[in-house]
Amino acid sequence: MGGGGNPGTPIYNFGLWDAKSDQELNGDYGGFGVTFNNTGTFRKSAGTGSTTIQNSVTFNNAGTVDVLSGTLAFNGGTGVSSGTFNAAAGTTNSFNGDYTFNSTSFTGSRNVVLAGGTLTFDGTFNFQNLQQTGGTLAGSNVFSGVFHWSGGNWNSVGATTIASNSVLNIVSGSDHDLANRALTNYGTVVWSGGRVRGGGNPGTPIYNFGLWDAQSDQEINADYGGFGVTFNNAGTFRKSAGTGATSLLGGVTFDNQSGAIEVDSGRLSAGNNTYFQGGGLFTVKLGGLGAGQSGEFITSSSASLGGPFSVSLADGFVPALGNEFQILACASRSNTFTTLQMPTGISVNYSNNGVFLVITGAVSTLAITAQPTNQTVFAGGTAMFTVSATGTPPLTYRWQKDGTNLTDGGNIFGSATSALTISNVSAANVGTYAVTITNAAGSTLTSRNAALSLLSCLPPPLGMVSWWPGDGNANDIIGGNNGILTNGTTFAAGEVGQAFQLDGVNDFVLVPDSPSLRLSNLTLDGWFNFTALSGLRCLICKPLGTAALDSYALWLQSGVLHGGVNGDSFIGAPLDTTFAPLAGVWYHIAYTFDDAANLQAIYVDGSLIASNTTTLSPAYDTSTVVIGGT
Repeated sequence: MGGGGNPGTPIYNFGLWDAKSDQELNGDYGGFGVTFNNTGTFRKSAGTGSTTIQNSVTFNNAGTVDVLSGTLAFNGGTGVSSGTFNAAAGTTNSFNGDYTFNSTSFTGSRNVVLAGGTLTFDGTFNFQNLQQTGGTLAGSNVFSGVFHWSGGNWNSVGATTIASNSVLNIVSGSDHDLANRALTNYGTVVWSGGRVRGGGNPGTPIYNFGLWDAQSDQEINADYGGFGVTFNNAGTFRKSAGTGATSLLGGVTFDNQSGAIEVDSGRLSAGNNTYFQGGGLFTVKLGGLGAGQSGEFITSSSASLGGPFSVSLADGFVPALGNEFQILACASRSNTFTTLQMPTGISVNYSNNGVFLVITGAVSTLAITAQPTNQTVFAGGTAMFTVSATGTPPLTYRWQKDGTNLTDGGNIFGSATSALTISNVSAANVGTYAVTITNAAGSTLTSRNAALSLLSCLPPPLGMVSWWPGDGNANDIIGGNNGILTNGTTFAAGEVGQAFQLDGVNDFVLVPDSPSLRLSNLTLDGWFNFTALSGLRCLICKPLGTAALDSYALWLQSGVLHGGVNGDSFIGAPLDTTFAPLAGVWYHIAYTFDDAANLQAIYVDGSLIASNTTTLSPAYDTSTVVIGGT
């Protein structure tokens, strides 16, 4: 479709614009081009390729952009958005142009590609999979979720924040430039490739309050000159891979604000910056005598110690008597470590220019082979932290929350085991968890911190009887009608958190009968994603008697939605729809029954798709409620 000319082609969409093929909208007639103003819904519902908004089109979105198939590509144009961009599973929104997003909402799979142009984000944004392959990131923004930065740059005045429980992956061998941009990390930065370059005026301040994990032998430099780069570490700066050096070069100021330093292999170099340990943990891993097999921290300036020190052994490595390892090299050293956490048989030797570890006896092995990981759950859900360790048995465990030892009781179980379980999670349980492990020789190691956080949801509506989030268990977090996973029912990624994963053959969740599940007026609803559409599939059903009846049911049959209620030995009028969901797409589906009005209805994503009347009220027996099944 083409437009343009003088005075141009303005398009105002207040309803539904449904793109059902892989075509393009362009301004081939030149002049003032095309301006597409969307306050309704712009949908790509078919075509596995790209529907393209070309470079002579201005696309302003105050409504909803809904991608159900393939890719919607904004290619070289401009636009401003304060609306919503939805991407179903397996689909993508791609931007290559000068687009501005003002607190825009990204929903669904949240797969978004930034391919070129200047992409300005102002506000807070949540992505499941944001990829920058080109272009310039601009604006002042907070990103939650997962951000993959493989190409393009951040060379613009502004600020970017990586939120807690979020990840920035700095990948590929390309340079990653952020001249004049402030970067604040509360989550995890996984830096696995390419140089990080900054500077300019006002320069590049980096504030690390989370984990900055250097997984390759790269450098941070100030190639853009000016006020250079300042790396402020109040979290953990870790070098976890690479046997060479990860370096902060000239023009980069390293300010360790009582943050932790961890060097698992190779050398982590602070350049010519003074290192003040403060109260931060200094950790090294010993993995061998070869170059780079054991960790070492280097500064060509002075080092002032004064905090805790920890040593761990790489899997399978046991140092021999007389082995020596330099773990700190500096121009001058002052003070010593305050506490030591390391296997027996290792001594710490201090010199004017560094710190050495010397093997003075048989080393009692103790190593953490799998660290606890962050957990995010619904209120009322269950969280589990686990750790794996090897060492001289027996091993003992003690979990801590925010540095305080835990004991079993209330909703806490397993505080002295390798698996800590927290049931019925509430805001009081939110915090940082770690475990201290002790072997038979008395050597101790403390794991990395792992955070427990709650998913942000609206409060449940009044009158809700039961809610099964499927977040790692079949528990009802509202009414206590806990379900039973049957025939191998498992879990997969859901629209939010986890979801029940059913095989479509004989997997289901059984919920024992309860008076609270025998309702006169009812709503059955949930998020559903179908991998296959054939046959008969129960979404939520409560069987009745021995015949093929249900007190109430919401089901999919031959790819079409249905719902209904039945009386005792009487079949009610089913509610049949013509709605046929697509495979691989998340839908919110709801069935409602109003006994007084004899009215039943089915809604999909909040829109009414069918309703009718029935003269029956639901009858009940002691049959279970079934989620899934055929």
